[in-house]
Amino acid sequence: MAEYKAELFKIGGGNETDSGWQTLSSSQIECTYRKVNNIVYIQCSARNVTIDNASVSLGSLPVGYRPTHRTAVRNGYVGNNDGYLEIIPSDGSAAFNFVSAGVGKYCHCNTAYVAD
Repeated sequence: MAEYKAELFKIGGGNETDSGWQTLSSSQIECTYRKVNNIVYIQCSARNVTIDNASVSLGSLPVGYRPTHRTAVRNGYVGNNDGYLEIIPSDGSAAFNFVSAGVGKYCHCNTAYVAD
């Protein structure tokens, strides 16, 4: 997966913070996140996986990493692999929702937002 370069987002003053990449857990979809100052970056990817349920839970983002509103980001693939990453701000739960369960699923999406 491509990684964001934190040094590109520095805004002077020398007080920038960067959490480094952390992992949301899922055995089927690789999803990492980081917080640079108050911006959260998330990237998710899966290649040729079998999905038993159309919605794959990725875990929960910790307080301070959650969006202020429900966030839904479309997958970079369409057709059988159509779906989206969804993050619920109240509890930080993150899931990747495919149109249907099945074999040979692919997903890739990146997003960034201002944290709560």
